[in-house]
Amino acid sequence: MAQPTGTINFEEICAGLENKSFIYMDVHNQSELQSDGKIVGSVNVPLPEIMEAFASSDADFKNKYGFDKPDKSKRAAAAGEKLSSLDSTTLST
Repeated sequence: MAQPTGTINFEEICAGLENKSFIYMDVHNQSELQSDGKIVGSVNVPLPEIMEAFASSDADFKNKYGFDKPDKSKRAAAAGEKLSSLDSTTLST
């Protein structure tokens, strides 16, 4: 059965993390990672640092966070627009 557009199942997440076809970016703060743990295969850019992180050079980003800065794309911009239009009660973390 085909999944609706924008839906990803657990097996697809596992496969994507394993073959590095996508980046699972966790935006928890360091204290939250220490208390709650890290999702295996995820990378972390704390939410308070997001704007500064993505405004930095590619080299500075990689040096600080340990992975290549994701490319800006129309798809990412569209996802951001869609998410910003949702109220917080419709999002789960």
